[in-house]
Amino acid sequence: MSQPNVYEYQDPRQFLSDVLEAKQQRNAGFSLRAWSRQLGYANPSLLSEILRGKRKIRHELSARLKSNLQLSDAEKRYFDLLVLYDNAGSREEKEALAGVLASLRPDATFSTIELDTFAVIADWYHLAILELVQLPDFREDASWITERLGNEVPPRDITRALERLIRLQLLVRDGKGRLQRNKEGIIGIGTALPSDAIKTFHAQMLDKAKQALLQQPLEVREIVGITLPANPAKLPAAKKLIQQFLVELTDVLKDEACEEVLQINLQLFPLTSNRYSGNVGEAKTATPASQSPKEQPKSA
Repeated sequence: MSQPNVYEYQDPRQFLSDVLEAKQQRNAGFSLRAWSRQLGYANPSLLSEILRGKRKIRHELSARLKSNLQLSDAEKRYFDLLVLYDNAGSREEKEALAGVLASLRPDATFSTIELDTFAVIADWYHLAILELVQLPDFREDASWITERLGNEVPPRDITRALERLIRLQLLVRDGKGRLQRNKEGIIGIGTALPSDAIKTFHAQMLDKAKQALLQQPLEVREIVGITLPANPAKLPAAKKLIQQFLVELTDVLKDEACEEVLQINLQLFPLTSNRYSGNVGEAKTATPASQSPKEQPKSA
């Protein structure tokens, strides 16, 4: 088995894993320890943790790998950018690197599905557009959508959002070419929903709730809350009741005479102590596009 072509990869770890497999197919006695020694490391733990996604690929290891694999100058540049893409800390940085990587690939493509999924979850107007499409007066016009969403999102971002929703097959065209919701479309197919994206979404919606409190008439909003002592052991039951209520409320509000898109937020959280201030894990299952994404504990 020949060495895998680095241009066929969008994940440097998968490339390295396949390289190891190719080496082992050529030599049944070749091991991770043997490869680590070739790279100048007595202990195979570093390479093992890299392949398992436990550690990031740093410059020193990257340089040794490129030399060991005898990559061409162009292949070395692609691998370097692939590592930078994997290590990027922001969506903007990943988007910029994805463009450069695409320009270097023979087929001039580089999948941005991961970035698209993050954006759909993180930026509130994507879910709003998915519901807006179902209104009878919907127009596939970026300026019209901008106006309907309160002039908070510029038309250029609306256009990009529509393209993103189509790429993810959350929006499809009917026989007449009109946009419609894909009933089979879900967010997060095959991967866990990004926790940071979920947090961003809910933070945005909390900000919009504050705007509604100050700007919208009482007749079209309902913002209430209670403060009470509670038994923490009953929190799971309380959360289940909230989830059931949201399902029932959806059935009440949704019918063929829909004219507006509503947002319903419910917050349940402790005001006392810090015993619950741990990290919240990411959702473990795909989320229907019509629902707000929900975080779940890592132990779930």
